[in-house]
Formats: sequence, structure tokens, C-alpha cells
Amino acid sequence: MVTSWTYFHSSEEGGDAISSDVDVAMSHYSKRQYLIAYEMLAKMALHAPDDPTIIVGLAFTLEKMGSFELSVSKWDTFIKLYSDQFNNVFKLRYANSLIEIGNINKARLILKEVDGAVPDYKEKWKLVEKIVEIDNCSEAGRPSVDSYKTASVEDRQAGLIVKNTPNILNEYKSLISNHGNYDNMLKHKSIVIVTYGRSGSTLLQGILNTINGMVVLGENENSFFHLFEFEKTIDRISKRAGTETPSSPFYGASSIDTCAIKDTVRKNIATFLDPFRRQENVHCVGFKEVNFEKSIAAIDEYLPFLEKNLPSPAFVFLWRDHDEVLKSGWWKDLDQVAAGDLLEEMECKCKTFLGQRENCFELTFEDVTTITGRLKELFNFLGAEFSQDIIDRVAKIPHSYNPENVQMQQLFHQAIETNKS
Repeated sequence: MVTSWTYFHSSEEGGDAISSDVDVAMSHYSKRQYLIAYEMLAKMALHAPDDPTIIVGLAFTLEKMGSFELSVSKWDTFIKLYSDQFNNVFKLRYANSLIEIGNINKARLILKEVDGAVPDYKEKWKLVEKIVEIDNCSEAGRPSVDSYKTASVEDRQAGLIVKNTPNILNEYKSLISNHGNYDNMLKHKSIVIVTYGRSGSTLLQGILNTINGMVVLGENENSFFHLFEFEKTIDRISKRAGTETPSSPFYGASSIDTCAIKDTVRKNIATFLDPFRRQENVHCVGFKEVNFEKSIAAIDEYLPFLEKNLPSPAFVFLWRDHDEVLKSGWWKDLDQVAAGDLLEEMECKCKTFLGQRENCFELTFEDVTTITGRLKELFNFLGAEFSQDIIDRVAKIPHSYNPENVQMQQLFHQAIETNKS
């Protein structure tokens, strides 16, 4: 399939200066240097906001960066100004971004407009499969778009900035290196960040990974909860009476070795974390998870399960004002009353858990995003040295929290400028 932006640009006639600059931006785009291409196009758009080549270039580049809402906005502008040039390839890219932001019905309409006589190398049907998968998730009673996505738009955009910006990537790698010279021995061997989406957890994850000897992994989609349910189910059926003969529908259940099952569950969790534990100079390994609200009914049992199966664990609970959460990301598309009740129930149950233990610590979105004294207290709780310089350096690297606000836009642009230097 024609890359479309390249083809479209070559068919357009424009000023030599703009055409030359677009050629350079396109060169960066073809090399997957999307941030640089975006920066160039954005500057050109200030002087030529209605230039069709620039609008299309921005739409393509923003899609590659994972900023699908902004990509959709550019396509809307293009359709308004140049509807007669809205070809098959453009429709496919527009439909993809619409799917990513959850506007499934409009994506369906756009895909119906794609001319089947024009070959698209199965791109149309790949997008149709996405919609089918989302529909299946919805029928199963799960939030459709959230279930389809493996990461939020914000996560992907921030991740691409770091990955595609060599200077920023090298800076990050230097900040999270574990060199083994501990000023203070860490107090725990495991760590779990307990929270919900849009709480600043990815930035906290980045900050904690600067602690020498600590590795905090990202989300695992609450996968350990399935082990918890497995262990709990086996434990329950093993207590059934009268299962000694085939005349029982639960024949053999009472003979199950529950101790062996629990040992296997513990080993499975350890297997997940062991590759990181075996790294040189690593003392504490854990993860952050934002899907706890999906197991809210059993969270008062699930957290003790994690505590039992992780060596010397610390639990860090991260909260944010519920009204702010509900206005952010996918939360704003949910029933606000039901979602608010869910957040309230989760925090209430978690506070009961942490109120009974000394291996737990609470902090808020503001503590993380504005680096309050509470963050320093967290480091003391973990037995780690707090370095304001290191934290300030991490804070300058784009993470997934609220990247559309002015502060994060500045960080994004700063990352681009750093890459140029």
C-alpha cells in the first residue's frame, strides 16, 4: 500500500520553502523519528495552518506517536477543508485513530466508505477485526475499549518519546542503573504499588526505579489475581465431603494436595519476578498495578495473598482525588456514579488492610507530580537515599500522567529539543 503521505505530498504543488521543509520532515518520519517530524510540522503549521500536506503529515505522525485524539482532530480539519481529497488510505488511518479513542460507531461508518475495489493489503479487515474484538469484550460485560487496549494513549505516547529520543533514553538508563553501592540497605525484598488508572503511577514507577538496588516493573494486568482465584477454588473444592468414589460429581477433590498447589502458585509468582531478582546488585523487585479495581470484591483477601506469596513485601498505596480521576482518560466514558463508588470501595478496603500493618505507605498524585515532602518520607520508609537532583531529573522525562496538559507538553517539546542537541 502506498504510504499515502509520501504519495499525497508528491502530488501537491506548494511553495518551495514549505515543500523543502516537508521533505525533511518526511525523511524523519520514514526513519521513525516521529518526534522530530512532528516538531517540524507543528512549526510549519503556525505559518500555513490550512496546508493539506502539513495537516495530513501531522495526522500520520500523531497516530504514530500514539496521540490518537489529536490525530482525529487533524483528520477532521482535513475533511472539512479538503473532503474531495479524502481517499481510501486516509480513511483507513482516520478509522484506526477513531477506534483507538473509542469512537467505534464513526469508525464503522468510515470503513464502509472505503472503496472495496481499491486494494488496501487487508488493512481494512485488520481494522474490522479490531472492532469485532471490542464488540466481543463489550458483550462479555467488560469496558470495551479499555479491554482492547494494552496500554493507554498516554502510556504509549510517553513511552515512544523516551524510546525514540536517544539522549533521554540514555539519561533514563543512567538514572535506573543498580550499581550496588548501598548507602542504606533497603528494608524490603518486594514492593507492590496499589492504585487505579490515572493516578500518576507510571511517574512513581520511574521515580522508584532510581533507587539503587530496586526494580519496579510495570502492570501485569492483574495476572496474579488469577492465581489467587485458582488457589482459592482448589482450597474450597478440596473440602468437599463424599468425593471418594466416582459416584460423586467432584470425585477425587478431597485428595487434592492443597499444600503442593499453594507451593506451585508461590513458585509461579517467583518465576515471574526471578529474572529481575537474579540481576546483579538488585535487592528489591516488585510491580505497579492499576487493575485492582477489577478484583475489588475480593481485594481484602487478594492483598493478604500477595503479602503471603512475596518475600518481605512493602505496599505503596497511591491515591488521587476521585473527581479528577473520573475526568481523566477512559474514566470519563464510564458511568460516573458507578465508577466513583468503585473507587471509594477500593480505597476503603485498602485502608482497612494498611491500617493493620507496618509495611504499608500512602501517598497522593500531588505528592508524586509536585515532589512533596511525603515522597521523601516514602524513601525513608523503604530504606533508600533521597536525592532531589535525581528526582528532578526523572521529573523532566515524560511519563504517562496527563500528557495533554501544558506542563507535559513542555516536557514533550523539551525531550524533542534534547534529542536535537
